[in-house]
Amino acid sequence: AVNGDFFEGSFNVLGPAMHAGQAWGRADTNEMAVVAFGAGRADLDWHGATGGPPAWAQEVVSGHWSLVVDGKAVPADYSEPVLCGTQRHPRTTVGMSADRRKLILVVADGRHPEVGRVGLTCDEMANLMLELGAADAVGLDGGGSSAMWLGGGLVSHPSDASERTVANHLGVYATGTGPSPQCPVYASSYTAGGFGGGGAVVTAAPGAVVP
Repeated sequence: AVNGDFFEGSFNVLGPAMHAGQAWGRADTNEMAVVAFGAGRADLDWHGATGGPPAWAQEVVSGHWSLVVDGKAVPADYSEPVLCGTQRHPRTTVGMSADRRKLILVVADGRHPEVGRVGLTCDEMANLMLELGAADAVGLDGGGSSAMWLGGGLVSHPSDASERTVANHLGVYATGTGPSPQCPVYASSYTAGGFGGGGAVVTAAPGAVVP
């Protein structure tokens, strides 16, 4: 699960939202991109569309500032220096492949006292989403709201040092047993100095950080 929509006041989301077919939040505008899921379907529009959630949608979150549209990075709007300018901040982003069969969720840590957690600019996030195979991608709420929960626990490092209460979230769950056929399993060891380049073998336990 990741945090969802931008919100204000008493957790009033700034764009369309939906759960189990029940719509709430604000009407679609040319500022919010609708991320929609339904029976066997998913879609991600760009932030300038105003058609609202499709008729088949059952679950919806909305983001602001499309980062990738039709396989191309969207230049950041530098009139919004914090939201999508040149500054690095914590960011949460959702993307989909062109065939809408792959969902990509990214949380970038930032503004955190731990060394190296500096966040990403919108341009950097857009390039990352392209590398991960997104044909379309949009930013969800960021900053202190950015958080990712995986496998029963928090795996990101919120900039407020703890999770912020947010208006909604996007959660994904799977049924079945055994390894997922869609998720590659990477080796946990490599040779220092480069893959296959000689030197000592370095092995990382799950979740470990190895310099």
